[in-house]
Amino acid sequence: MSPVEPTSAQREELQREIERNRRWEFRLIGYAGIALVVIAAIVVVRLVFFS
Repeated sequence: MSPVEPTSAQREELQREIERNRRWEFRLIGYAGIALVVIAAIVVVRLVFFS
């Protein structure tokens, strides 16, 4: 069975979806940074007040 070439409309939709996913990937880097800051703050508070 041979692969079928997508139509131009399908190709455009796929390209838009790829761009949306790429933007979310860059947002995830920021979310990971925020998560690390929160975890570091929790560790510092635990060490300072519960040691």
